Amino acid sequence: MKDFFLNRVAIADLADGTVEWRPLPDAALTSGDLSCLASAYADALILAAGRLTGSHAPAACLLTARCDGKSCFLKAHCGAALRRCGVDALVLRGRASQPSGLLFDGLHTLLEPMDKGVDATAQRAALHGAARKHRSACDADPVTMVTGPAAFAGCVAPALVLDTGTAPRSALAATWLAAHNVVGICLDGAWPCVSPLPLDNPARAAVQPALLTAANLGAVLRATGRNATGAGLALGRSIACHACPAPCQCWLPAEQGFVACTSPEALALLLEQGAAATGIAAVLCMAERYGVDPLGLVALATAPSLPDGLQAVVAAAQAVEEPPASEAHQHEARRASLLGVCPFFLRRFPAADKALDV
Repeated sequence: MKDFFLNRVAIADLADGTVEWRPLPDAALTSGDLSCLASAYADALILAAGRLTGSHAPAACLLTARCDGKSCFLKAHCGAALRRCGVDALVLRGRASQPSGLLFDGLHTLLEPMDKGVDATAQRAALHGAARKHRSACDADPVTMVTGPAAFAGCVAPALVLDTGTAPRSALAATWLAAHNVVGICLDGAWPCVSPLPLDNPARAAVQPALLTAANLGAVLRATGRNATGAGLALGRSIACHACPAPCQCWLPAEQGFVACTSPEALALLLEQGAAATGIAAVLCMAERYGVDPLGLVALATAPSLPDGLQAVVAAAQAVEEPPASEAHQHEARRASLLGVCPFFLRRFPAADKALDV
């Protein structure tokens, strides 16, 4: 198995904004598995790439967040952005003295004061503004992950908000960041990356590229294990994570413009609950505004009205059930984290999964 490791870990101290660099532990280099970092930094939040994160492997977008012996996945362009910072993992330790955004470009860290109480859209705009003010010459857009005000308000189902939509099942990371006064993270590196796999690698060839449309939405929803078809649901443009040839996300028409639907699982569950398209869009808008996992808001799918304001939304949110503890699911999660490839993609395209073993 080829890999993409740079043998470089950044350890950021949130108390003083400093950063130090270390090589990967020998065990990680030997096994190709960065999960061993969790034992080396037991008190930290670790954002770690996989063997192929940021490469030309299909859907090689994955960034694994680990803390307190548990993990969650961040997709979109987070993993590729970490690679552009020239590291395999970013380890966050300590606690910021005031609510702050962490800017990281692969050379320096900077803590920028931010407001933890404003909505996630404003937090995201502030983090982008800070990046523009402090960034060095870089031809790539910064990638942000904001904590959202719900996590700071003690919500039982918080979620990170990415540049496009919420990050499904990211409560673990959102809760840790809020507890350590981090309002968001901006990855803004410009290191060159050379993929260990060519663009025409067998895993990509195993998947027929396809946008998410009404014709294939049902198959995507069924892959979540839910019994929903999405019949009659109007879809906007597809939203693809890094290197994904067959995206499972899209824009949905909302009252004002469009809203990002980044969780097929939440969409399927909302449809199962009988939510209309307008109700689904309203729930997704609310989730992104406050930083709440849409899976924690499905009880509102058919409500006559939605809660108004942060405290009302936090009170209405319900804890998200843990994913299945089956051996098959655990194997899927371990393999996805090891490879740095989206687990939902691997589930949908077993031929591509198999090709990645070559």
